Amino acid sequence: MSTPFSNMRGKHRRVEPEAAAPAAPAAGLADTGLLIDMRNIVKTYNVGEPSELTVLHGIDFHAEQREFVSIVGPSGGGKSTLMNLIGMLDRPTEGAYAFNGEPVYAKTDRELAAYRSGNIGFIFQNFNLIGRMDALQNVAMPMMYAGVDKKERDARAEELLGMMGMGDRIHHQPNELSGGQKQRVAIARALANDPDLLLADEPTGALDSKTGRLVMDLFHQLHEEMGKAIVFITHNPELAEETERIVEIMDGRITDVRPTAGARAGEAS
Repeated sequence: MSTPFSNMRGKHRRVEPEAAAPAAPAAGLADTGLLIDMRNIVKTYNVGEPSELTVLHGIDFHAEQREFVSIVGPSGGGKSTLMNLIGMLDRPTEGAYAFNGEPVYAKTDRELAAYRSGNIGFIFQNFNLIGRMDALQNVAMPMMYAGVDKKERDARAEELLGMMGMGDRIHHQPNELSGGQKQRVAIARALANDPDLLLADEPTGALDSKTGRLVMDLFHQLHEEMGKAIVFITHNPELAEETERIVEIMDGRITDVRPTAGARAGEAS
């Protein structure tokens, strides 16, 4: 049965940046078929000479194509740092990262920004919408940076907002929207360039339980009907159990990786 989500898959033609020369494989990485393949990731910050603070200690993190995985752990345990590295917003002190089999850290900062824009959609707890722009402009903005012409990006932005149940709010600015409406606009924006991965940082954290439930249901639809891989950072153990696999991080180390009860039941059927 056709749905608004399944109808969108593969419909948008993204304008890719000019291809760079192929990079040599990163040390220790091969094309494994994984969407995310991070190995021996260390992140250290200088906190004043001669002191250093190591936040991540030799992390190995992997995610399959189209997988829905959650990252859980206490505040200060390294979740946000790992998220920034998965999202290519930062570089590690040590380690290697391949996304879709392509070495990430062989790229220049400019190449990395273009690659990130085309392959990862970000959803944040505080929405990160631009206040002076209406919903349509917020959603269209990533496509503008990707070189999509205005007519096409406005049409896709309107369609994405319609998918999110926001078709009657396309010209409302963020201060005219509720928290749940802002998050639906943010999800639409994350989908703008048809990324392979949605990276969600506490996306229900600023919402009441009812609205958070609606937003979580949207993630399930995006995963099941559009085939999106999702990395979901959360403090909420009940929401984490709804994903296919849980990765627990504490004190900068992965302490547990386990499939959820739902995933085990699905594999057994």
